[in-house]
Amino acid sequence: DIFLHATTSAGENLPPFRIPVRGKVVDRFYCFPSALDFGITLLGSTREEIVVVQSHTGELFSVDRADTDDADLTVHRLHLGNDEIVVFNVGQRINRRGAVSGKVSFGLINELGKKIEIILPVTYYGFTKAEGSSAPRAD
Repeated sequence: DIFLHATTSAGENLPPFRIPVRGKVVDRFYCFPSALDFGITLLGSTREEIVVVQSHTGELFSVDRADTDDADLTVHRLHLGNDEIVVFNVGQRINRRGAVSGKVSFGLINELGKKIEIILPVTYYGFTKAEGSSAPRAD
């Protein structure tokens, strides 16, 4: 909460006035979307999504690395002719049954040279055609 302390034009102090403030603290840098869920997906297929790395404050940065923790998860930078928009293609080969989690790590360097890491969680549920009727429903 914030308390306002006011003074009248005659110099008299008024009682503090409380103003409730609600909000959410966010990191300066982020991915959009903030996580990828490829859903219930057939084994052997490949899913892809576009991810944008951005700054809430407009602060300049560069991406010096983009790594994954899984050989079936790939990340490639897309060059759209505008270096201010940092876009990646994230691909996932669906090769494991059941609930699978992975991550993409983006290494950033801000305009002051500080290194920052952003983690993008990636999930899916892999199933075979034979078990298709018993796979969890997405509704």
